[in-house]
Amino acid sequence: MQNKILTIGPITKDIIITPQSRNSQTGGSVFYQSKALHLINTPHDVVLTIADDDLKLLNSFDSQENIKTIITKQTMQYTNIYDESMQRTQKATLPENPIGIDNIKDINLSQYHTAIISPLCEYDIPPETIKYLKQNNLKTTIVAQGYLRSTDKDGNIKRHEWNNKDAYLKYADTIILDDEETKKAFNLNEITDDNINEILKK
Repeated sequence: MQNKILTIGPITKDIIITPQSRNSQTGGSVFYQSKALHLINTPHDVVLTIADDDLKLLNSFDSQENIKTIITKQTMQYTNIYDESMQRTQKATLPENPIGIDNIKDINLSQYHTAIISPLCEYDIPPETIKYLKQNNLKTTIVAQGYLRSTDKDGNIKRHEWNNKDAYLKYADTIILDDEETKKAFNLNEITDDNINEILKK
């Protein structure tokens, strides 16, 4: 019976630096989604990438019984640096850890009605994986912020247009982007009903 949600993406090791302190914590969209789904008593499972050395990050989840881990060489890391006025500089280490069909083909997908696809960089979840989920009759929600992200030579986060977006969008039921991400993803100067309707129609 399709009564659960599957959320897919990388977990992150988040470093928070302020003038007074330095802390490390668990992060990533799949972590916060799992927290929210747990709070509203919604059955769900999590598929995530993580390195062996960082498995302790999983202790931050409400339960580890519903987590499938894909072990990688390196965990994604985000570093948030705040100055005295609390202005943030964000840096990241974005390893190429794609979640492919082989990583999820042992999962019984018939128990899910929806997959929440949560990349944090452009390598995380390729379109072939989203196609596979659609072929197994899941509704797909793409939280697309990661497809717009890369880093410069100093590790600073930068945003770019969504590369090869048509390959992803043909398998999407829902796309989640904020205003600025939407402009960047679709190369828009402003958001209007007309241009959004044209994008959706296409």
